Amino acid sequence: MTKEKKWEEVVTKSEEGDFNETWKPEEGDEIEGAYKSKKTGVGKFKSTIYVLETKKGDIDIWASKAISDALEDKEFGISVKIVYHGEKPSPKGTFYDYKVYTDLNEAGTAPDAQNGAPEDVVPLVVDGEEVPF
Repeated sequence: MTKEKKWEEVVTKSEEGDFNETWKPEEGDEIEGAYKSKKTGVGKFKSTIYVLETKKGDIDIWASKAISDALEDKEFGISVKIVYHGEKPSPKGTFYDYKVYTDLNEAGTAPDAQNGAPEDVVPLVVDGEEVPF
């Protein structure tokens, strides 16, 4: 019988520096806080780290596809809860199963014509295209 592997992250000297405590969840763990920032191009594999401001301080969370997809279009400052459901099988091996939640009370709070923004609000335009809120 093969002994189950238990992984521990190895931080190299090139990764030391501007980092916070890293969230290392076990199945069923969750973390909640304000989405503070995102660090890109980190480490050997140019990974992404999301930073949550929690009651215990800032916590770094290494990106997964689920976390990246969920936070891709979210603004800094929103409340986020991430729940880790463990490692799951996939056609190509396994993946880390995370569910990401945002606070419904904070959703859709940007002003627009549908929620009563004043008519003199000028839309944000980037590269010639209006940015939807």
